[in-house]
Amino acid sequence: MTFGKDGITINDPELVSSPDLTVRHVDLKRWMRTHYPEHRPGFLFSRGERMAHPFITLETGQALLLERLALQAALDHSRRETRELQAQHEALLKQSAVLLASQQCTISDRAETTYLNIIGGMLTLMLGHSPSGVPYSSFKTQEAIVTALLAHYGGTMGITERTLNGKFANARKNVRSAAA
Repeated sequence: MTFGKDGITINDPELVSSPDLTVRHVDLKRWMRTHYPEHRPGFLFSRGERMAHPFITLETGQALLLERLALQAALDHSRRETRELQAQHEALLKQSAVLLASQQCTISDRAETTYLNIIGGMLTLMLGHSPSGVPYSSFKTQEAIVTALLAHYGGTMGITERTLNGKFANARKNVRSAAA
């Protein structure tokens, strides 16, 4: 520990037994931190210094800071990897959607004509009468059939008023042209 006389630092060994020996406040504080880190007397340390953890030395603090920096770097690296993986995931989702769309084959003209003939025949029967004049169904108009379909299957893809009316019109036209 450094010491002196009358507040002036002098490293003279003869001063150790002198009544004029002085130790500066900052020197005593440094010596206490080095040799007795767990002790923080009130006359030497402020309340804030006494409340601070006494066992955290400069080396420990630096080690904690280095560990924090390493963890922060690892976190940043993980976040970057996560963003890259999310981008790859989104790209794969788009790619799979494209593949699914390309695998769905379109209906051939012949198959569509067949479906329209079936729909047209069913419409004609549902709206028609037997030779004795008895209706085949309780539906009086195409609009009644559309309304019933919408009531039962309105949330199903392709079951909308516009689509049904368009398909029914094409179906009836196909049946008439096939019968002629």
